[in-house]
Order: sequence, then C-alpha cells, then structure tokens
Amino acid sequence: MHRFLLTVVSILAISVAALLWQLVLLRIHVAFAADQVRNFQDAVTRSLRDPQSADENLEYVKFYYPSGTKQRTGTTLDSLVESVRKQCLKEIEQSLRDRPDAQGLAP
Repeated sequence: MHRFLLTVVSILAISVAALLWQLVLLRIHVAFAADQVRNFQDAVTRSLRDPQSADENLEYVKFYYPSGTKQRTGTTLDSLVESVRKQCLKEIEQSLRDRPDAQGLAP
C-alpha cells in the first residue's frame, strides 16, 4: 500500500510540474505575441506621424519575426499575430497612398 501511494504521489508531482512548465511556456508565447503586436502598431503610428518613414515601417512589419519564428505556425497566437500584421500592413500601405508625394509607391 505504501508503495502504491508513493507511486501516485510521484505521478501527481510529475503531472503538476509538467502543467506548470506548460503555463510558463504559454506566458512566454503570450508575451512574444504582445510584443509583436505592439511593434506592428507602433510602426503604423510612426508611419502616420512621419509619412516619409512609411516605406521603412512597411518593410519592418513585413519581415519582423515572420510566422513560425516566435510563434508556432498555425497556433491561435500565430493566427492573431499574423492577422494584426496584415491589418497593420494595410494601414501603412494606405498611408503610402495618401502621402502627398505618392506615385504608386504602395502595392
């Protein structure tokens, strides 16, 4: 009986440790996603404040940690980050089209 209880407690301890590790990893991935989203939104803000920086910001958003680098491709967080990236790219492209010297700069 004593051995059985020791086995059960060991299994529970390992399970709790595994769950805690998963929680730590989730928090890391959420922090990465929040950072990516914040950087994309900051690039839009910079483009609107300084239209001459829009080209540079467009490239930054396109290539800043592409899908599969900070988030596993196909996960919910990856989808959210890529959705925000897509929206921010549209906003920056629009700012390029609205720029006084715009001559078909944005695709």
